[in-house]
Amino acid sequence: MGWVMPLFGPNIKKMKKQRDIHGLIKELENKKYEVRIEVVEALKDLRNVEGLSKALKNDMPGVCFAACEALKEIGDPEGLSLAAQFLIRMLKYGSNEDKIEAITRICGHINTLFLTCWLGSNSIPEILKGVIKSKLPLELVKDSLLLETSDENVHPVVRWYALIALVELGDRSSDILIELIELGDKLVTFYDREPEPDEEGFSLVMRTLFAISIRDETLRALSHFKDNPIATSAVLSALEGQILAGRSKGEQRFEDKHILSALSALGDPSTRERLEYLATYGNTEVRRLARIALDLFGKATYDEIKARMERDKS
Repeated sequence: MGWVMPLFGPNIKKMKKQRDIHGLIKELENKKYEVRIEVVEALKDLRNVEGLSKALKNDMPGVCFAACEALKEIGDPEGLSLAAQFLIRMLKYGSNEDKIEAITRICGHINTLFLTCWLGSNSIPEILKGVIKSKLPLELVKDSLLLETSDENVHPVVRWYALIALVELGDRSSDILIELIELGDKLVTFYDREPEPDEEGFSLVMRTLFAISIRDETLRALSHFKDNPIATSAVLSALEGQILAGRSKGEQRFEDKHILSALSALGDPSTRERLEYLATYGNTEVRRLARIALDLFGKATYDEIKARMERDKS
């Protein structure tokens, strides 16, 4: 009697219960993607770094990314180092799209609008496979991210996102701050404009959305630089329409909740009087936003302040 294929697939739960690491690793070559992902989850629950390191070399990218996220979540120094090496290779050798995905996974921060505009809606589910919950330690990836920001041959959007990642991971150096402001402004100006007749790329609507996303993420990053007068000055300049304004350059933007959220998060005493004026003499919407900003002034993060502004419409 010849070999007969089993009616059912491998019992991954049983292997996990029996701590059959060898059997689980063998199933990383299973033809079914779903089985491989289940194996990665089992190895994560067993905190088996060796098995997950093998999954990083899988021929299915989604399995590699799931293993990378598992190693980050476990937080073992060896595993974090392996995850960092995997993502750094993507940064070093990958396409622009690969670099963006690597940076997203390095810093644990997902800007869905930005990724949709840059990579296209069909790419987003792949990037979001395995919820990105954790960041890598700055010291493991700082040099590689800095290399991306300093290389003039790297696409400006990749360089900008690498700067965002450095800030997300805790880099508060003046060089990073200044470059972020300058590059963010250049990108917003470039994308928020009428394209040339023969210019390839996004539609005008997509370009505008892209510019908005870059502007808002830049403001969010600036809000991390508490007690830094350069960051405060940049946000005030955005309020006056001098930077990060695109086609709205020169127009005051008192109704922009992203700008007011960044000002409030920075909590610089020099900006309180400005907010108090807006809270008293602005139009109805400006007064509402400014009062919330004052209420949370220096006490909440950008995201918390913006969420409150969106929630409290009364």
